Amino acid sequence: MRLARGDIADVELPTEDDFPNAGLWFREDVLRELLLIRDTILGFGAREELRDFASLCLSAIVKPVSNADPRDIFPERDQENPVRERKDVVTELRRSFYNTRIRVVEFSTQVQGQKRGEVHQGDARNIDLPEGVAKLIFTSPPYAYAMDYARVHKLSTLLFVMNNRDLLAHRRQYIGTDYVSVKDLLLSFEGFEFARNQIQEVYTHKRKLGVILYRYFSDMHKVIKECQRILQPGGHLVIVIGNSTVRGTKFRTDEVFSGMCEGLGLNVTKRLERPYYAYRMSRKRNVQSNTIKADIFIVAEKPSLESPRDNSGDNADGQCLQ
Repeated sequence: MRLARGDIADVELPTEDDFPNAGLWFREDVLRELLLIRDTILGFGAREELRDFASLCLSAIVKPVSNADPRDIFPERDQENPVRERKDVVTELRRSFYNTRIRVVEFSTQVQGQKRGEVHQGDARNIDLPEGVAKLIFTSPPYAYAMDYARVHKLSTLLFVMNNRDLLAHRRQYIGTDYVSVKDLLLSFEGFEFARNQIQEVYTHKRKLGVILYRYFSDMHKVIKECQRILQPGGHLVIVIGNSTVRGTKFRTDEVFSGMCEGLGLNVTKRLERPYYAYRMSRKRNVQSNTIKADIFIVAEKPSLESPRDNSGDNADGQCLQ
């Protein structure tokens, strides 16, 4: 791929409203090259698979060719090195194409065309699937007040997916968001009543943080309820989550989720744990919380029709937080 200087000069840069501080995140020539390649990819027309593959490869190099500090999972600028050494966009894109192609080929070789997957895009709080269609659900939901996922991909999103206004609106809707209003009230704790006192305690001292936690658990109860609905009898739900401390309150998120599962008729059969291997959480999001030290795997089973539900694992006293 070669980029003509005339074509690059004609590229229209995003407005400040669409992409705030784009000129700080990118050198102008790099930004123009990225936009020109993006428009070229979008021009592939009916070749949808090729367009998606090329878009994925291009998105993978956006942060590496930007002025963002490569040491941080979130886009952050190094104050000691605000404008990083220029990287050639085309060279980085070729490398991305090559590496991604290898992964696709390796995966295709392993499955040997025997398996086919269907991708259903939607909201996990309202899954558009009929009851009893899943044998296994494996999910790693957002951590409570730990990772701003939209911010991780902010540069690619603003370049290829949506403008800043739409992104802000989107961030208010996703699970685990900290874009909440302090005017929001803690109304119903249905499904996680055992967390009421701890959340209200946080709410008393830090109102916004209390609202964030309340909304998180309220949303996740809806997700687990949907998972229970679409599971077949005898099917399993596996949840990978981490615990955290918020303003001195230890939130045993795994026990909250276990209580939600049991309350919705699922038997929690196993709890596994492994050390957490990545420690690049946002500084902003971690001001009120500690480092997540372990991933916890919760395994819950939907009782089969012919056997009564085993209640031996229920938390009768409702003490799911320590």
